[in-house]
Amino acid sequence: MAKKNVSPIMTWTFWSILVLAAFLLITWDHFVEAFTLDSSKITWLIMGFFIYGFGSSFFVALYLQSEFKALLAMDDAQHIGDANSSDVAAMFDSAMERIRRSERIEVRTLVSAYGAKIKARVDNIHVVASMLITIGLLGTVVGLIMTVNGLDQVLQSNSADFATMKMGLTDTVSGMGTAFYTTFIGALLGGVVLKVLGSEMRKSGLKLVADTLAFSELFISPQFARKASESLVEMEARISTLGEQLGKLGTSLGSTIETLDSKQATLAEGLGNLVETVDKTSRQANERTEALVATVASSIEETSRRADERLSTITTALAESSANNAESTHALITAIAESVEGTSRRADERLGTISTTVGGAIEQSARHAAEQLETIVGSVQENLAASTGRMAGQVKELVEASKSTVEETSRLADERATATAERIGAMVDTANQQADERIKLLAETVGKNADEANRLADERLQSLLSSIRATHEEADKQMAGFVENVEKAVEKTRQDAEQRLNAKAADLANKLNEAATMLSGLVAATAEEPKEAKGE
Repeated sequence: MAKKNVSPIMTWTFWSILVLAAFLLITWDHFVEAFTLDSSKITWLIMGFFIYGFGSSFFVALYLQSEFKALLAMDDAQHIGDANSSDVAAMFDSAMERIRRSERIEVRTLVSAYGAKIKARVDNIHVVASMLITIGLLGTVVGLIMTVNGLDQVLQSNSADFATMKMGLTDTVSGMGTAFYTTFIGALLGGVVLKVLGSEMRKSGLKLVADTLAFSELFISPQFARKASESLVEMEARISTLGEQLGKLGTSLGSTIETLDSKQATLAEGLGNLVETVDKTSRQANERTEALVATVASSIEETSRRADERLSTITTALAESSANNAESTHALITAIAESVEGTSRRADERLGTISTTVGGAIEQSARHAAEQLETIVGSVQENLAASTGRMAGQVKELVEASKSTVEETSRLADERATATAERIGAMVDTANQQADERIKLLAETVGKNADEANRLADERLQSLLSSIRATHEEADKQMAGFVENVEKAVEKTRQDAEQRLNAKAADLANKLNEAATMLSGLVAATAEEPKEAKGE
């Protein structure tokens, strides 16, 4: 275990004072001359890198000192300290946290990683020391080049040119000084001082790693073994519990398999029933469709029959109306003809009466005239003797007057008969014209009524056909939607059943896999524990 007198900072101080004091006291004059006579200034570069390496070694010593203190504090307290105080405390705190979580760790691997970190810090000192030696060698090469250049000046100068020879010899001596002084300072500071400090820090680091490994074996390993034994007991209990659970799982698995078999049979039966239901539904739908088609067909036939009846009724009514109109027209024409005939007959009768009256008047006038003439003749014959001359003239005048009266009366009778005949003809023509107009108007009215009736019948028939066609299309759509819904319901039921069966099978397989994984892990852990106990 770590000793309490181990102190990296004290070791670093001791060796720093010892090496620097010894060599500086012996070689101080050479140091001063090197910084004074080195015209290449390489000695200053070597001194700069030496200061960096010397400071790095000091900080490494401080780091190792803090790690030793933290390790000693944990060793004294037998407890892991604050994880933020040092790297070793953080490492052991992380290890204990994983042990508490029953995780498996390798203590030696952790300590090896910790030692690698310390080695990386210490190796930085050795790198700077190697750089100082290399820079000193480079200074040697530069000095030799300066020496060769000086000799070249000496060889090229004349023997009488003393100043040139002196300058060449001066450059040659300065180059030799640069070569030797840079090698001296680089070897002293890098190859001696930093090498000694790096070696001491490396030894302190190895001691720290060894003490860390010893502490881990004395403190961490027992904790891990105790936790492992507890985990083993817990694992055995879990194995026992798992065995019971496996037994229950086997029983449950058997019952689940039986349930699946029974449910599969039930599902098959349900699918069979569903298929029967679908067939029955399809059959009922076909029957309903056929009934609907038959109903629509009967409705169409009934509608057609009613339309035919109504068309027959309309045709009959039109025929009756035409017949009635013809009869009315015929009766009217007959009445007009009878009226005309009666009018003609009455006109003839009136003409006959007028003729008879005129003839009678004429005959009566003639008879009166004859009577008067006979009276006059008698009077003349009687008074012939007295007034033969005077009476003869009067008789003559009277006869002429009677003739003119008879002629005038005949002419008036002819004129009145002609006027009456013309009036009767005009009345007959007017009656015939009115009858023709009424017959034409009646024929036009009958034609319009027939066209309107035909148009209404056509419109009713087209509307009926459109309704029947729409009913057919709606019935087809409803039937297609019903069949599609039934197919979707069947497919969804089948998919749901398959998904439930697949989910149950996957769940069962996962449980079996988890049980197998747990068993294999427990068996592997149980097999490894004796090996680890035996190795320890």
